[in-house]
Amino acid sequence: MIRKQARQRRDYLYRKALILRDAEISEKRAKLRASLATGKPLDPSIANDQQLRKDFAYDESRPDRTSNEELDLDDEYSQLSGIVDPRVLVTTSRDPSTRLAAFAKEIRLLLPDIDDTIEVRHHVFIRTGHDSVELSEVGPRLSMKLFEIRNGTLDNKDGDVEWHLNQYTRTSHEIVAVMKSVVYKGANLSTSNRIEQFRNGEVCY
Repeated sequence: MIRKQARQRRDYLYRKALILRDAEISEKRAKLRASLATGKPLDPSIANDQQLRKDFAYDESRPDRTSNEELDLDDEYSQLSGIVDPRVLVTTSRDPSTRLAAFAKEIRLLLPDIDDTIEVRHHVFIRTGHDSVELSEVGPRLSMKLFEIRNGTLDNKDGDVEWHLNQYTRTSHEIVAVMKSVVYKGANLSTSNRIEQFRNGEVCY
């Protein structure tokens, strides 16, 4: 227990030292930004800081916070960030079936990578000299994202859809099917106008 408390105390002091260091750099960055905007001379300790001037191009969009503002931030992931991946909790019914339990396990593994995309780029080598080449990009760029998981192989079109992205759901045939049993406002409307009224909720039953 004593070792655990000592380790937690060291971790707290180390994280606090990092926060104070970031706050000091943030204050210097704010003074540098103000000097560049107004033309006023800088303090020599800031003006001669080569690392600060080098990192300013990358940190220009970061907000400038004081040490008190940095300490007031509550970072609930500070202890495990970069050490342990977050755990995803997927709940089901009280007595899930075997298929539902297996599907919940698959969803638990799928959710952390749900926003990942596959970027496809095509490059070729172009000779620019006798003994030098450069990499040049040709062809279109592709960004692929998973939109459907279907049970079965590629040649099986009748497989069960296990998961699909909602924005890729085709609902035009459902709208046309519902239109047949709905009386719309207005007598002579085209099909496109009827679909638009149905989507806007301007219907009478």
